[in-house]
This record gives sequence, C-alpha cells and structure tokens, in this order.
Amino acid sequence: MRGYIGGKGWMLWRENPGLGGLILWGQQSEETAREIIEVCSDGLGSLSTLDPKVPFLALLDLRRAGGIDPSAFTVFHAWLVEVNRSHPDLRVVLLCDRSPESAALLGLVQLSAPRIILAVADEIEAILKRAHAPRGLLAVLDATIAELMAPSIVEQLRAALLSEQGQLTLVSAARVLGMSVRTLQRSLEREGTTFEGLRSQVRRRVYEALVRDSSLKIDAVAATLGFGSVRAFSTAFRRAVGVSPRMFRRKSG
Repeated sequence: MRGYIGGKGWMLWRENPGLGGLILWGQQSEETAREIIEVCSDGLGSLSTLDPKVPFLALLDLRRAGGIDPSAFTVFHAWLVEVNRSHPDLRVVLLCDRSPESAALLGLVQLSAPRIILAVADEIEAILKRAHAPRGLLAVLDATIAELMAPSIVEQLRAALLSEQGQLTLVSAARVLGMSVRTLQRSLEREGTTFEGLRSQVRRRVYEALVRDSSLKIDAVAATLGFGSVRAFSTAFRRAVGVSPRMFRRKSG
C-alpha cells in the first residue's frame, strides 16, 4: 500500500492504511482534476480500498498550488462530496500558505469536506505523529516533489538552446547544463530524443520567428545568428525549414 503516484501538477501518496494525501502544484485544470479522480478510483490511490470504519487522515498540501479554473472546481467539488458521503471518518488536513490561490482551494475543500483541520508550519508534525507517520515524512515528501517539479533535461536543454538562438554545440550545451557529454546524451535517450533533433527543432523555431519579422532584413537576421553571409544562412534555413528565407517570408506575409 505504501508508495506514490505522480502526474502533471500532482502527487498522490499512501504511507499506511490510515494515512495518505494529495499534493498539488502549479495551475489546476479540469483535465488534472479528472486525472486525479481516475487514479483515486484504482490502485494505490484508490479510496475504494478504505474501510469506512477506520479513520483515515488525508493531507492535502496546497503550499505550491496555483489557481484553479471553474470547471475543475466543479469536478473536484462533486468528487469530494461523494468521498465524504462514502467515508464519514475521513479527516482532511490542509497544509497551505495564506495566498489567494491557496485560499481558493481551501474554500473548495471546505464546501465538500465537513471536518477540516488547517495546518501551517510546525503544526503539521504533531498531527502526523498522531497519525503514526514515520519521523521526517514531510521532508521526504517535499524532496520527492522537488524532484518531480524540476525541469526535465529536455526542458533545460531547450531553454539553453533558445537563449543562444540554437547555436550551442553538444559540448557547449553539456557545459551549460553542468554535465558530461555522455551523461547528456544518455539523459536525452531516456526521454526519447537526441541533441541534434532538439537543436533542429529550436533552430527552426528561431529562424522562422526572425524571418517572419518583416522589419528585419534577411542579412541582418543572418548576422544576428552568427552567419558569415546571407548565402550561408539561406542554406541553413532551407535545410531546417524546407524553403528559402525570402520564400518563407512571402508565404508568411
């Protein structure tokens, strides 16, 4: 039963039969809400496995949460009403800051879960102790979330390439990311891509954006991108986009 399941912007965890929780971060959408509910209907996160006679403490961590749209509110609200009807001994502990974003999610839960405990800062440790949580559980959860929230290697590399307008080499990109060339290559392989493939995507995006701007002359674009001549840039642009810069500009206009 112990473990966690994570998705985009959320992580559902279960420590023991009487203790588990949901951690949210970033913006919450209707799609996210439905994904969470689906996971809660099966497997590790399933509330259907709870014994209605056994008190269950659910920790809802909203410290990193952003806004929530009305459609997601409606989906979450209907679900929480059903959960509370099915599990009268469910206790919900909210761990949040005092921001407007967290207040909005707090209001959502208060509408649905009649027994709410608001916990901030050091209050949570005493609550977790009463729920027979192992010492340091919150720190372990925080570390796991930090890892899940960290940008992937692809995201980091794409950002680095964009900042240099796609002109980084494999060696210089690895240096920027603070890793060896081989480590970078292996990381990209695990994410189903390659350096050359990602650089080609970024270059095309940069080339198209600059050429589409009719206020810039083609030779100025070539110089900005570090090409020694318009001809060299035109060759690179044609290779990346499939047509010449001037043809692309005419079609885009």
